[in-house]
Amino acid sequence: MGRQTTAGYNIVPKTNLINEFLKSHAGDSVFFVSGLKKKNPVLADLIYRRAELAAQNGDYAGMRAAFSIYIRQTGQNPENYFQFFNACCALGEFKKAFRTLSLIGKFALPTSQMIEIANPWYNIYNPALLTKLSNKLEFYSAGRNTDVRVMGYLLVLKSAAGQKDALLLRSIFKTFRHASDRAFKKDIWLYFKIAETALNLCFFREACEILKRIIDFEPFNEQAHGRLAEALLCRGQERAAMRRFEKAADTLKTASMPVWHGETLLWLGRYREALGKLNSAICAAYPLAWCWRGAALLKLGRPDEALKNLNTALALKPSDLEARIWRAETFMALKRNLKAMEDLDFVVAVNPTYLWAYVNMTLLNLEGGNFKKALETLKLPPDLTTALALKCRIRPEANYTLPELHKLLEKAKALAKGNRRNEEYLLKLWLK
Repeated sequence: MGRQTTAGYNIVPKTNLINEFLKSHAGDSVFFVSGLKKKNPVLADLIYRRAELAAQNGDYAGMRAAFSIYIRQTGQNPENYFQFFNACCALGEFKKAFRTLSLIGKFALPTSQMIEIANPWYNIYNPALLTKLSNKLEFYSAGRNTDVRVMGYLLVLKSAAGQKDALLLRSIFKTFRHASDRAFKKDIWLYFKIAETALNLCFFREACEILKRIIDFEPFNEQAHGRLAEALLCRGQERAAMRRFEKAADTLKTASMPVWHGETLLWLGRYREALGKLNSAICAAYPLAWCWRGAALLKLGRPDEALKNLNTALALKPSDLEARIWRAETFMALKRNLKAMEDLDFVVAVNPTYLWAYVNMTLLNLEGGNFKKALETLKLPPDLTTALALKCRIRPEANYTLPELHKLLEKAKALAKGNRRNEEYLLKLWLK
């Protein structure tokens, strides 16, 4: 994490801190600081992008500093409502945020645009920061428990902070059940995010119900089709999930559904089918296909080919943490353990909660004889450790021998098959 540059989320940094921030993040500080004397849309956009970049790199102090500058520099106007809303949410200025959201609502924008602001905290992985923001939003939400927008965002933020609020979800679901078609359509983009969050919290039935209603209104909503297929799969309805992908592919005529279908085939251990799907003409050049094609090739015992695909995936999107996990495992298969650890260190620096980074780090440390370090990187949740122990026919203990730890971690990778995503609902899928 970067150096602390603000005392709180909603405090604009003093000039010397602004200057220091821009020196370290924006290059020519004299140009940038002089620009702060008057509103400058180009400068404001650059500062907003610096805030996003800081968040991506885990520099949350830098993110807060840049967003504070951005809000002061740009003010609230129709050209920047989305960015202003996101910045306010990241800083915990929720009164400003929801005032902006009500202004955005007057434009009646399509779901494909509104979904861009459905999770303003998507690139923040710091649990303490997310919890502070969640507490602020919960305070703001007092007396607003019938406002689906406020409560929906509270659910999303609590979930991001690792807080499973089943009562809140059930309350929102009750509102959904009673929502008229007009009211539902007005907030359909937020209901999609609520459905995603329900899926993350393992409320699969509720997720399916919301997603099916969304598809009734928006039959070309590819994200709704894909998430519905995932929810069906998690409910144990594998055939229905595969049919959903096939039906969506016929409806949409785009590469996204076959690629998504290929990913879920990986989860099921159907690697040859996945590779065939991902190598099809419609999928071959699709950016995400490179990651999952690499995963399929690795699982099929072709690590050299896997590495080429994963290198391409990361060249296209260096921030793709799943691709880095797969590349680390490919390096491990090729006995290039230092390169593997570099990728895993990168993942943990960006997202310190990424399970598969710790699984692989611990395996590398165990195999390298660095047992003290292995115990430091062993960060499996206790319930997951117990479940793995039972599957390995090892008595669940507070302390395991080193060979037992190695066996547990290898078992986790074997059970997960071709899944290296970090969502909890996918853990439930392979732990059945």
